[in-house]
Amino acid sequence: MSTYKKKARKYKFVRRGIVLIHFSTDPNAITSELLEQIAATGAETVQVPVLDVSLKTEYVKLAQRAAEHGLIASVVTVCPGADENGSISCDPGGEEVQQSNFERYLLSVCEIAKAMQMFEDEPVKVVGPLAEPLGGSASAEEAKVGSPRWNRSVATLARVANKAENLGVELMIEWLNRWEQRLLCNAARGKAFICAVNEHSRVGDAFVTGLYDSHHANIEGSRDPEDDIEQFLPVLGGYHPSENTRGIIGTGRAAIGDELESIFYCIDSQEPHTLGNASLILATEKRPLDLWIEIFSGSDEGLAAATCVWDSTIVGQELKATEHSLQALDGILDDLQFATA
Repeated sequence: MSTYKKKARKYKFVRRGIVLIHFSTDPNAITSELLEQIAATGAETVQVPVLDVSLKTEYVKLAQRAAEHGLIASVVTVCPGADENGSISCDPGGEEVQQSNFERYLLSVCEIAKAMQMFEDEPVKVVGPLAEPLGGSASAEEAKVGSPRWNRSVATLARVANKAENLGVELMIEWLNRWEQRLLCNAARGKAFICAVNEHSRVGDAFVTGLYDSHHANIEGSRDPEDDIEQFLPVLGGYHPSENTRGIIGTGRAAIGDELESIFYCIDSQEPHTLGNASLILATEKRPLDLWIEIFSGSDEGLAAATCVWDSTIVGQELKATEHSLQALDGILDDLQFATA
């Protein structure tokens, strides 16, 4: 692992990268040439979609190819939704068999993530909307904070987080919106859930963090985005700069600049001990905040069907869209002068 050399960070608090999902969910399609081109745009990290646990060897080879170009790989996955028969068999908040299936699935993802670790000082993160299957299988009653289903999901994630910690893998839970997932559909619910996992007796020494996505915040945010960020900050572990259209950064309405300004302001202005464990890492600069740009081209029909939002104008132009998005993100970061190295 020590043979690989990471790219030098450009900014003080953050590390910029992309989610590879808009190129392909097939690890074999992410070639060394493509990763070299992605690295040339200035990206420092990539988020690899791990959706088929039978392809462990292929995912590890992808991480090796990324490392050869100085790119740090993390993992993004989902709780599988309905199978071909329309029934849900994998669900952290479901019945015992569904919980067991989910736990087995996510631990398989964590084992893949561990094998993808190419830099000794960089634990691989497993990121995603892990609280329930995509499509929001919870009813309105079941989705209430503290409901039996909520508590079952918390307990399942706590068990998985403990086992992931023993592997040296970190879990980062993303909240979505009410159309994609009822259980965690805003920042307040996301924080409440993550805190409940971290306070659960089965979590052990593990500490789960959260991912804040500007696309979902655009849909489900409160009237005060700054307050949303400040409330979520103690569990913040990563951020998806993403437009409401999932298009090129700067072409939509998501308040990416305002959100990042609020994040940096809160970290820069508050005493580290008031921020909580996750943000203490950021505030002391021991760990950068990963910003993974997430854009959807619509070329992946399965993803398009699952999310119902994409920007068809970037089909076939994914690399150019990546470059333009990174340039736009850098423009935002350059304006936040105290975030510059």
